[in-house]
Amino acid sequence: MPYALRRVGVVALVLALVLSGGVGAVSTGVLDAEITGPSVAKEDVRDDFDRSVIASDSPTKASDLGTWVWAEESPAINAEVGAPVFDDQAKDFRQYTVRVTEERVERFGPTSEALGETSVTLEELGSKTVTIDLDDDAFSRTEDTVQIALENPDERIEVASQSVFVGLYPDGGAELWNGRVVEMQVLWQAGDLDSDGLKNSQEIDGPTHFMHADGDGDDLEDGAELTRFGTEPLLSDTDGDNVSDPQEIRHGTDPRRVDTDGDGLSDDRELSDLPTDPTRADTDEDGIDDAQELEMGTDPTDSDTDGDGLSDGQELRLGTDPTAVDTDRDGLPDTWEIERYGTDPANPDTNGDGVEDGESVGVPPADESAAMQRSEDPSPVGTESETASGTDEIEGESTAVITPITAPLESGVFAPFAAIAGALGLRRLIDWVTYP
Repeated sequence: MPYALRRVGVVALVLALVLSGGVGAVSTGVLDAEITGPSVAKEDVRDDFDRSVIASDSPTKASDLGTWVWAEESPAINAEVGAPVFDDQAKDFRQYTVRVTEERVERFGPTSEALGETSVTLEELGSKTVTIDLDDDAFSRTEDTVQIALENPDERIEVASQSVFVGLYPDGGAELWNGRVVEMQVLWQAGDLDSDGLKNSQEIDGPTHFMHADGDGDDLEDGAELTRFGTEPLLSDTDGDNVSDPQEIRHGTDPRRVDTDGDGLSDDRELSDLPTDPTRADTDEDGIDDAQELEMGTDPTDSDTDGDGLSDGQELRLGTDPTAVDTDRDGLPDTWEIERYGTDPANPDTNGDGVEDGESVGVPPADESAAMQRSEDPSPVGTESETASGTDEIEGESTAVITPITAPLESGVFAPFAAIAGALGLRRLIDWVTYP
């Protein structure tokens, strides 16, 4: 087939494709351009997270944002370029220059500056992808910023915004054929865009978001959660005990443990329902864990539940009842039996003689309240001093006994002495009457 006919056939095919809507197959110029290499911090906006971070009424929408890039980190751009149908029938290939500039350059002259450029040879209707390495500072030459409103928390941040122009210049010439703009947002690896105490580089590669200081909305910033408290920055209640992380930190409990003090009672229960201390397994320090005291019926906040002078821990070791002043109900408080009489507070008849311990020492069986009243008086009842002073012990109560003056006379003990005293008194009365 003559070359001219073949040429006409190619042109006809191109026209047919254009008319049929198959423009993509014969697109020419800069077909695509994207940032590549280590300079890419984050390729695009993730629908599952970024769009929930950026507020719906933000002046800069998520859809407006370009690729997130690191400043001064080996910047490069991949550009796909395609050639048209050549006018010169004698040439099957043509030379092109791909240039990246800060702004669109219609004519590239001797004084024009490019951030980077490369040459490419294309055949008629052919395409290739080339990589253009740029100056180290190519993505950090701007002072432009855009404002982004964040959904949670409700605040705004300023981010660096930049664009570069990728242009295609045929035959190595100066006249621009066509090109396209590449948008980007610039991050510094050591920077902290959301001011949460974490570097941008840490958040890009980690679970938290570089635009969101508090991922779980619990009022603890992500940096503090990761570096100070060891909590999960995307969970407001790390240990799932129904007490939020900041509440636990305020109360001194461990937000990573359901039961901080390991006493068998959850932090939530101790903080909400009980008067016990969730940071101490034994709140009253009586030697019994709080959970065990609740099972026993003792007071975990009072070391001596029954107030008998023996701690609950002591009573548990002795085998006495920590909720009763007089375990064996023999009339003697447990502490008396141990400290005064050496009797068994759990056995009403220690020596087995058939007489209860309380009765043996002169204390008849009494209720616990009476026993406690007696426990305030350290003197045993029925002593000689009390008898001599005219007192008697009745049912644990001390009462004064008034002796009638006629009792000795009626008994006959003092009768002779009374007669003598009467005679002497009568004689004295007579002398006083008859005295001149």
